[in-house]
Amino acid sequence: MSQYPQGPQGPYSPMKSEHPQAQTVLILGIVSLFVAPLGFVAWYMGGKAKKQIASGAPYNWGGGIQIGYIIGLIVSILAIVGVVLWIVVFTFLMAMPTN
Repeated sequence: MSQYPQGPQGPYSPMKSEHPQAQTVLILGIVSLFVAPLGFVAWYMGGKAKKQIASGAPYNWGGGIQIGYIIGLIVSILAIVGVVLWIVVFTFLMAMPTN
């Protein structure tokens, strides 16, 4: 049994509201474009909210929370790739013999 009550679902049922952390995740996702570590926070918080919604929470998965989650995911992956490339280039440059 779900911990969230299920109301009537039909064509005339009321719209689901946004998750309480939707605005926070969206803001963190946008700010992570300038401060990359915040992308991990937006990705984590958005994923946590996504799990709550999938388990039956009466919120809508869309709008701000979905956008913030996706931006956080993309920025986090790009940050990881950037760090790995930086390490590879740095180790390559340090391994080059100097004359």
